[in-house]
Amino acid sequence: MHSEVIIFIVMFLVGGSTLIALFFTLLKREQARQQTLQKAMENGQQLTPELVNTLGKTVDHEARDYRRGVILSLFGAAFLLFTLLVPMEPQAKKVVPFFALFPLFIGIGYLVVWKTKGGKTLG
Repeated sequence: MHSEVIIFIVMFLVGGSTLIALFFTLLKREQARQQTLQKAMENGQQLTPELVNTLGKTVDHEARDYRRGVILSLFGAAFLLFTLLVPMEPQAKKVVPFFALFPLFIGIGYLVVWKTKGGKTLG
């Protein structure tokens, strides 16, 4: 088997495993939220709509957009630099660096969204 085929197989397996882990984590978080709500109802506590909406949502959306934008932009820049410096076949050298533009532009998009929402300095 050629090493290129093995690389792509491993790449898709790692990507699939990452997605499965992400969905499993989200499922566990939602189950914990539902158990908390169920215990609160069994104890006779008053559940307001604000409490139900905020339960389990402690993520700051602005910080999340900023963090994702920085990470994806830096990953795209590092991947672009890697593809430009590593020796490859001439046909691959014409195509592979363009794959680095996807995370780079998505990261820049997150930073633009963060900035247009107010862009508070985080620190």
